[in-house]
Formats: sequence, C-alpha cells, structure tokens
Amino acid sequence: MINEKAFLLEFQRYYVVGSNSTETKFRVLKIDRTEPRELTIHDDKIDYSKTQIRHLLTMIKSGNTNRESKKTDSSLIRSVSAFGMLGFVRFLEGYYMVMITKRRKVALIGPHVIYKIEETSMLYIPNDSVRYSHPEESRYVKMFQSVDLSSNFYFSYDLTHTLQYNMMPSVPLVDNVSEKKENIGQEQDQGMIKWFKLCHFLIILLIFTDSTYGVKNSPAEKYVWNAHLLKKCEHLIHRDWILHIIHGFVDQQMKLTVRECQSHFIVKIKQQVTYVYLIEHQMKSLSDSDICVYGKPLYLTLIARRSNKFAGTRFLKRGSSCEGYVANEVETEQIVIDGSITFLDRTRVTSFVQMRGSVPLYWSQDIAKMVPKPPITLDQRDPYAGAAGLHFNRLLKRYGSPIIILNLVKKREKRRHESILTGEFQETINYLNQFLPFEHRIKYIGFDMAQVSKSKNKNVLVRLAQIADFCVRQSGLYVNMPKNVREDFWSAKEYRGIQGMKTPRGSYQTGVVRTNCVDCLDRTNTAQFAIGKCALGYQLYILGVVDSPDLAFDTDCLRMLEQLYEAQGDTIALQYGGSHLVHRIEGYRKRSPWTSHSKDIVHTLSRYYSNTFSDLEKQQATNIFLGLYVPVEGKLNIWELPTDYYLHNKDIIGILGYLCKSYCQWWEEPVYRSLPMPYDQVKKSQDCQILRTHAEDERVNNYEEYYKTTELTQLTEMFALCVTHSVRDIKPKSAKTDSPFALRISTESKETGQERNPNISGKSSTSSTTSTGSEESSSESTDVEGDISSHTSRQVSDIEEEEQPTGYVSFPTPGSSYGTKLHKYVPKQHDLWMYERFPMSVFKLGSSYGVEPPPVNKQDQDIYQKYVMIGKHGPQEPSKKDMQLYTREIIIVRAFCQLISKEREKTFPVVSNSLVELPPERNWSLALLVYWFGPNSNILFMGTDSKVRDSRITITRPYKPDWNIHIRSVKPSDGGVYKCAVNTTPRQTREITLKVDVPPRVIQSLSTKELSVEEGQSATLTCNATGVPKPKFLWHIKHKDSNKKEQLIGSDSSYTIHNITRDQAGTYMCSAFNSIGSPDTHEMKVKVEFAPEVTIPIPKILQFQGKNTRLVCGVDVYPVLRKDIYWQRGEFIISSNHSDWKYKTEVITVDEDTVEVGLDIYFLEDSDFRDYECVVRNKYGEGRGAVIIEGIYDL
Repeated sequence: MINEKAFLLEFQRYYVVGSNSTETKFRVLKIDRTEPRELTIHDDKIDYSKTQIRHLLTMIKSGNTNRESKKTDSSLIRSVSAFGMLGFVRFLEGYYMVMITKRRKVALIGPHVIYKIEETSMLYIPNDSVRYSHPEESRYVKMFQSVDLSSNFYFSYDLTHTLQYNMMPSVPLVDNVSEKKENIGQEQDQGMIKWFKLCHFLIILLIFTDSTYGVKNSPAEKYVWNAHLLKKCEHLIHRDWILHIIHGFVDQQMKLTVRECQSHFIVKIKQQVTYVYLIEHQMKSLSDSDICVYGKPLYLTLIARRSNKFAGTRFLKRGSSCEGYVANEVETEQIVIDGSITFLDRTRVTSFVQMRGSVPLYWSQDIAKMVPKPPITLDQRDPYAGAAGLHFNRLLKRYGSPIIILNLVKKREKRRHESILTGEFQETINYLNQFLPFEHRIKYIGFDMAQVSKSKNKNVLVRLAQIADFCVRQSGLYVNMPKNVREDFWSAKEYRGIQGMKTPRGSYQTGVVRTNCVDCLDRTNTAQFAIGKCALGYQLYILGVVDSPDLAFDTDCLRMLEQLYEAQGDTIALQYGGSHLVHRIEGYRKRSPWTSHSKDIVHTLSRYYSNTFSDLEKQQATNIFLGLYVPVEGKLNIWELPTDYYLHNKDIIGILGYLCKSYCQWWEEPVYRSLPMPYDQVKKSQDCQILRTHAEDERVNNYEEYYKTTELTQLTEMFALCVTHSVRDIKPKSAKTDSPFALRISTESKETGQERNPNISGKSSTSSTTSTGSEESSSESTDVEGDISSHTSRQVSDIEEEEQPTGYVSFPTPGSSYGTKLHKYVPKQHDLWMYERFPMSVFKLGSSYGVEPPPVNKQDQDIYQKYVMIGKHGPQEPSKKDMQLYTREIIIVRAFCQLISKEREKTFPVVSNSLVELPPERNWSLALLVYWFGPNSNILFMGTDSKVRDSRITITRPYKPDWNIHIRSVKPSDGGVYKCAVNTTPRQTREITLKVDVPPRVIQSLSTKELSVEEGQSATLTCNATGVPKPKFLWHIKHKDSNKKEQLIGSDSSYTIHNITRDQAGTYMCSAFNSIGSPDTHEMKVKVEFAPEVTIPIPKILQFQGKNTRLVCGVDVYPVLRKDIYWQRGEFIISSNHSDWKYKTEVITVDEDTVEVGLDIYFLEDSDFRDYECVVRNKYGEGRGAVIIEGIYDL
C-alpha cells in the first residue's frame, strides 16, 4: 500500500511524497500551482529507494532555491503529513486537494486493519499570484466542509464489496477446472473452454514457478463516496495513490474467550480436532492472573455501507429515483471470525449480509406544512414497475436469489397514511414475479410491527425470530473453512433447510433480506437486529462454539450484539434523520426503564427540528460532495435551484425510453442466467486485475502487513488487545462464570421481580421478564403475511423463548456453551491419586539409563507399513473389498420399481402416474419371475435376463425383493409407459410413465441464416427448433448502428416484417425456450436492398489555379459494385481504375450500405473549373450529385 504514509512539500509546486509502511519504496506526485483553474498532475510512476528519494528531494530543493530562501532556508517546507489522498475538488475558483491527516483503527478483519478517518486537510492548490477570486467561493467551501469527513468515513482493503466477494477465488481451482471443462465440452461452448484453459494455465504457472499473482478488484461504484474527488485524477496517477472510502458504520465489539482451563487439552468438537493454545509469558505481563487462556477468540464485526446513489436527508429523499436507486439504502454485513489464526485463508470465517432501503416507488411527503407526520403522496403511477424492476435487477446482480422483502409498514390505520405504500408495494412485487421462475421469485413478507408492539399479550421479537429464521435459512450464510468440510457436514438437523450454494469448504450466501419501514430507521433496525441474532446463532454453531443455533437474551454475547446494532442504528439515524433512534430494541422488548421515554421525546423533537430547518442545507452539501451539482460561473447556484429532482434524475428521458422497450423482461439476461449466484461474483474474473509479483511484495504479503516485522511493537499496543472484551468489559463483576453465553439476571430484578414503567409513549410499559413465548406459540401468527406462511419449517413454538421467568438464573458450564464435553476428560480425584501413587507406563523397562520400546501388535504394524508404502510409492491398486464398496456407493439412485433416468448434461426427473408399493406383509418367493415391458410392449427383462441389445438399460437388485430398472443417457425415444409384471395368481402389474424432457435446440439447416430483400417488400424469418415440451420463441433485433438489443412482438417460429425499410436491417435473434435447460439462440442477418441516394456535403468549392483539391460525396446504397461508382465531367468519366495522374478516385466503405467517394484533382487548370457529378448505379436505379469548382484569381 504505497499511500500508507505521505507528506506534502510546498513551494512553487506541490510535491506529494508517498511511501509504504516500511519506508523502502517511495513515489512522487508533482502538482502544478501556476494554473488558476486547471488541474495539472505529473506522476512518473517510478519506485524510488530511500537513498534515491533523498537525492531527488535535494535536487528539488536546490532547483527551487533563490537568494531570499538561502537566507531563511525556507524553500523546502513540509506542510502536511498524511495517510492518504482523497482526491481533488473545484468550485468556482481553482482546485483543492483533500488529504487524510489522522486515522484510527476500528476493526480487524484477519490481517487487514480498517481505519476511520479522524481528521482531514483541504489545501488550495494555485499560488496567490494566479488566484482567481469569486464572491461565492467561500460559501461553496463551507458547504463542502459541512460534510464531516471525520464522521463515519472508513478505508482499508476493498470495503465496497462483501467479504464473500473478496474471498471468492478469481480463477477456479484445478479440480473444478477439469470438471467444468468436461461439462462445457459436452455443451460445445468453445469460448468458455478457452477461458478455463487460460485459468488452468495461470494455476500451473502459480504452482511450477516462483511467481506470485495478486488480484485487485474493481470497487463497487455505489459505495465509493469520494468518486467525484477522484474523477479528475484517477486516469493520470498510479493506482497505488487511489484510495476509496465508504460512508456508514464499522465497529468491532466482541472477543469471546473462556478463562477456566487449568491444563492442556485436545478437545473434539463435532469430530473436528481443535487445539488449545497456551500463552503464559505474554498473559502474565498483561494480567495478575496466572490462569491460562482456553478457547477461541471470536471477533464479531458489523460493517454498514451507505449507498451514494439517491443519498440525502429524511423528508427530501423518499422512495426511488427513475434509475431504480432508493433512499437510505444501507448494506449491513455481520462477520464472525475465529481469531485464533490471523490469516483468513487458514481460519474459520462466516458472514451474513442484509440491507435496508426505502420502498422503491415514486412517493414523497410534503413538508410545507409543519405537522408531525406529513401526508404520504404517490407522485406518479408506475404500472409496469420500471423503477422497482431496475432496483431489484441490481439486487439480483449483487446478491443473487432469492430476494426476501420484509415490509414493516403499517397495514391497518384509521386514517390511511403508511398503508398507502403497502398495497402499492405488494402489487409491484406481484407484477415483477410474473416474469421470474418460481425458484427465483421475490419473496414478500409483511409484518405490521407497530400494531403488534401495542398489544400486551404479543411479543414483537418472538414474531421477528420466526421471520428471521425463515430469512436466514432461505439465503444461507457465507462459510469458509480452512479445509474441505465433511460430506455429512450439512446433513445435521440444525442445518436442515438452509439454502445457499454449498462449496467444498463451506457455502456461499445467495440472496439477501431487504428490510424496510417508512423511514428505514427505528423499526428496521430492530428487525435487522432480530435477523442478525438468528444469523449469529448459526455462525457460532458452524464454528463449533455453541450446542444450538438458538441464542438466549440477557447474555454477554447478545448484549454485545445489541450494542452493535444500537450503535449502527444511531449512526444511520443521525445521517438520514438528524437524531438518534427514537424507538430502541429494549423498548420493543418492553424492558426499557421509564427514563428512556423522556429521551425518546427529546430525540423526536430533535429529529423534527432537524428535518424542518437544517435538512435542506445538509442535502445541498451532499449534492456538492457527491458531484451531483458542479458549480459553473454564470449559472444558478445550488441554493437558487427550486428542486434537486433533476440532479438525481438526470437521464430521465433515456431511462423511460429504456423501460418502454420491454415491460416483461425487467432483469438483465446475464443476471438471470447466473442465478441463484450473484452475477457480480460470477464475472469477478473479468472485472479484477491479476498482477504478477513475488511473495515478498507488500501488496500480497499479509504477514508483513499485520505483524510489521521492521517496527518495534509493544504487545499492549496491539489492536487485538484493545477490542472490547467479553470478560474484561462486558461481564458483570458479580458473575460467577466467564462464558459469554451464560444468562445474566441483575440482583434488582431478582428482588423486585417486575418493574412498572409510567405509560408515557402510549405503549405497554411493563418490563416483566416473564416470557410470552408460550402464548405466542399457541396463537396463530396472523400478523405475518406473505411467502413465510407456506415456506417456513420452524414455528414460533420451535423457537427458544426469548425471556426466562423472573428470578431464574442459569450459569451453564463452558462445555455446554462451547459445544464441548470437558467433564468427560477431567480426571477424577481417585484416578489422580492412583496415578501419583502408582505411575503406569507402556514401556517394559524405563530408567535414566535407557528404555525398551513397547510392543506393537501385527495389525498396527501392517497399517503403519501400508501408509509408509503409499507415501513412498504412491497409491496402490484398490482391494476387491474396496471396489465392492465403491461400486455400491456410486450407483446413481435406487427406488423400488421406479424409473431413474440420467442424461449427460442434466438429470431429468421421472413423471410417475403411479408408484409401485408391495404389500409389506408379503415377500416374493425367489421362484416368482418378474417381467419388464418397454413402451412398445416389447419384453426388456425376464428376471435378470436381458432381452434387448442396449447396454444403457440394466437391472439392479440392492435387496432380494427389489427389481429396479436403470436407464442411462436417456433418449427422447425412451419415453412411454413401462410395465412391471409378476407371474403371481392373479397376475400383478404396475405401470410407470416416463416423460423425457428435451431442452430446446434450433435446427440450423432449417432456419434462416441470411436474407436479402428489396426495400418495401415483406421479409419472413424462420426459426425451427425441437424440444419437449414444444418450445416457444422470443425475437430480438440488434441494429447495425448499435449493440443494443430490442425485443420484438412475436412468439411463433416465424417472424414477418411487412414493408421493410433500410433501418430495419441488422442481426435478428430468435431464442427458443421451454423451461428445460437454457434457451437456444440463433442469429440471422437481414440485408435490405435499395436504390442509391447521393448526398454532397460541400456542393461548391473555391480554389486557386495550380492548387490541388478534393471532391467528396456520400452514398447510401446496397448492393453496389466498385465499377458502378465513378465521377463524370460532361462526357468524361473518371472511374476508380483511371490511369491519368491528374485524377484519382477513391471509394471508402463506411459500412455495408454506406460508401464515401472522393475525387482528388491535382494542379488545377482553367479547364478544370466546371461541374462534376458523382454517379452510383445498381439494379434498382441510379443516383447523382453535383459539385461545382470555381476559380479564385488574384486582382
């Protein structure tokens, strides 16, 4: 990271000197200060050593020294020391440079430190001698600086992407490459084969050479908040200078340890060996305790990324823009890392991503009237959900499917206010879902959280727990283990129903939970906390820390998580609403003290004042900072604009035109094809840059980045020891156990039992700790509507009760908290006494002079010898027993009297009209004979004897009563009714219908490839395809003058163009689809023939005698031959093969139906000053255009 440190040298020019953390490499950036309004930057892109940079600075100093500077020795001034450069900005005068002068560590993701900007410096670049003054400059500077860069702006590694995206490999592994090459070879996709060969080649280079390859991602523009500042310089300077910052919230509040181990253990957790580390000397220097540290340090990190699209304040930014960007869009990522190992590729990592955002409709609230709740207005109807379609297309592109919407807006109101949005939002989702397959549809969940919170016998968080479990299971989590997980890892009952893309080392999260209320602040933050709590339970369970994914409240772990989400909610509320959260998590738990209601009133008044009086200035400052408005002299200032609507909806005409092209396909085709995986992650290899370097390069050397071996570092100053600790900072002093999962019930709660709060806010103010989970379980969940009612597998009764009865205190042992059974391994007192008195040894003879090795039996010796031989000579031929086991395991599927079918590319399920079920009380005798009949009533098998010469069809009998038929590499001709018959009395038969689905394939020989037609006639394009079910067709056109596709109206195998024009020429594409496999696309070229049309750009030319000149004409024609293009002067014809030196005709082909004809005339004479005609002919007619050359004579 070359901009780890930087300093600025100021004199006639600005010299920015940047260095790495070890100060072994330096770069120099020269900025010219003589330009009053332009930015002139020079970057030589050279790495200097420490000696070279000293010589260079000495030369710079000597070159800028004059008499006055020699006296004062002030020619080289080090004005600013910084940690990075944010970019450059200009208003009405010259450019300013913004630099980071102070930073603070806030989180640690593996070896990568996340920094928060604490202070910045804004320097004016032009000298005072050339400075241009403008009266409004100071106001713009003040407005720009009102966006406090020291408040919630962060930088580190690529924070604009999720941890899953950053850790996802840019090239596939070698094993995966070979598999994909085989599959793709069967699909005959030559382009993809070349790509995988390239990846394979890169991996071979990595293995067999000493080179190291680093990957640099392209940032997600939506989350880069200094993109406008970098716009003028990012293409001029080296990429190491460029620093991307995000805006939002980052905090790391959790480090879980248990300090109760008295000796070394090797503990098995879920059949995986985990080692216990003993750090004696270091811990003795930090603490007075001599107890060793046991367990895993776990880091819980919360990262919230605020979008820079349609950004602004509460009442001024509502709903969606025409481009599909929504207000208050924030992505929240919850990361849990096993901190016992520093590097991410060697430790256990889990993360979960969710987001919030305004309802994607065109709506607003009128704040002209000073009322507490301004009325909600739908500004315009969007019957085809154009804005929402663009919004959800971006979500599918970044997160994959399914998209789960948790809508917390009120449904029932006496006076319609919020409920206006609910109905419109549901209609929009229903419309969009029509054009998606069932498995990728948007899932909608409506939950009137405000109504439920007013009820005394309902618990909001119990209802949210049910919704959260459904959402987490649908989207899954990102899990990355250091080694491949076992095959039965995901088969545990706790993981049952969890979706996501499973990988050899864990899983990828596919899809996202999108939570919203009206403001996306108070209710949304509580709902996100409930989802985060559920996700944290699964994260800790996957890491082998807890016995169950259900976490209880009133523990140190949940207290930390609640603090994180409360801090995130306060930060987002201040950024968007102007005040802290009004309704907090503890308020919805109905456990908040009565004093909190007065704080809520103060926060409500603060938010109302901010929204009424200061939001406009904040919105204008945001528009300036993000570059949505660029001041231009002579135009209206930003404070003079009546509205900023057109700043956030600049290309509204173009967007509306784009939406009108297709009212059905609101998703992009590459995005759809990659589902359920996000398209951004699928095409990561295309977006990233692969750099070849060496292992010691600091850009890829994570060890040096974290440990900084060249610096003297005190252990007490390590950031890992400064993170909020569950034992040191969170655990109550009176607690008897250090486990962060033990229930903590305060002494006051034990004595008083319940505490009644004054009813200030109109809500039920009881703070009883008695759980209402049982009541919630018995009642039907009528408050929740949407897709959760038919999909969730866990009911409210299955969810752990959130509260415990008053006075109930439970201190679970570390074994129950961490999922280990330590008591099994702790020796009993009698055993310890026996060991001390009669020490046992496996050695026959043991003394200080020598020992005799213990005996080893023959079986153990054979096992050892076998493994030694494998290590020396490689794998041996498997035994007969192993082959039998392997053969039994690889059988595709077995089912009693049921057809199992497979094809090379895809397994097609069998559609059975009836399943065969033998009576359980009857066993078939071995003397009975079983017959199988094929679709043509021909006998396939008599018992085990095959009657057909087809090796694809076989009989398998895993058990004696079973007679299963297997058909491999199914063909369409295999479809039909199969009959299984037994020669009993009476005869027993069963029929099974096999329906073979065939993906669509276009018949190239029977489809149009190229068509030429005369303008004004009709053109019919034919696209014949096969497939079962019968395929349907979509027609598109790609115009010759652009690469944009336009969908045509038509679903038949033929498409007719009546009265065709030349503008309709181009490439036509037909896509055959039948919901089986991928659609097959066929391209056909249409050419339109028409008579020539000649245009003369310059009809009259004036020229001196003796000079040269050139005549030009443009021709639109198709088809045409070069011999039919010539110039004519009277009866004199000048063609392209004219041999006279004086004339030269040149024909330039612009495209298929456009040519440019030029005539060069050398050394003009009097006879040359006359009329010339450009003549073009084809079979449809002739075109002419005249050019006049007139002479200019000296007086």
